[in-house]
This record gives sequence, structure tokens and C-alpha cells, in this order.
Amino acid sequence: MQAGEETGGDDPQGDDPEYEFPNTPQTLADVGSWCHWRHYITKGGVTYYPDIDEDDEQQQQQQQQQQQQQDPVLELTRAAADDPPVAENIPAWVRHDEEETEQQHSEEEAEEEEEEEGEEETE
Repeated sequence: MQAGEETGGDDPQGDDPEYEFPNTPQTLADVGSWCHWRHYITKGGVTYYPDIDEDDEQQQQQQQQQQQQQDPVLELTRAAADDPPVAENIPAWVRHDEEETEQQHSEEEAEEEEEEEGEEETE
């Protein structure tokens, strides 16, 4: 292949001729266009569950199956839009401490103003 030849589609790897890189701000702003590319870490701190051996005791097998059902390992390329909300129905990818920070900042400013007014009255 010579330099400048098309490999088909916009796929930089040339693997998928129908691949189109999302190149508009609207497409990139849509959460549905994004996916994860890191292994999901369960609450137990694992990225996968080992296969259950038939030689293991029945009780141990049941415990491991129950743990897998309660805290499953998610797919590597899962959609970001499918993430469960973190708190107060806020999506996981939204930084939700900004409101608290702004509120704390406003409260601190109000306290400072009250202190300044109190100092002016005593003078």
C-alpha cells in the first residue's frame, strides 16, 4: 500500500470499512457515543471471577455463585450511558461535588460579610 491510499472508511486501523469516527461536537457530546475501556472492578476488588471447579465443595460453589450474582463483572466495552446513578439520580460520570463546593463557598462569603458588618458596628 502506498502513502495516501485509502484503506476504506475512516477507521485508522483499516479493520472496519463501515467505521465512522464521530467528528461533530454534537456526536461527541452525546453520552451514547462513549463506552468504557477499563476492566470493571467489583465491590470485592476483582475484575473477574475464577471458574468454579467441580472438585470444590458444594457450599463454596454456592457462595461464589451468589457473590457473582450480587456483584457481577461488567463487560469491558459497556456503554457509559448504561452506568447506574451514583447518588440522588446523578449519572456516575457527572461531577456532583460542584454544587456542594459552590454552596460552601456562598456560605463562607456570607459568614465573612456578617463578621465584617459586626466589626464595623463595634467601631
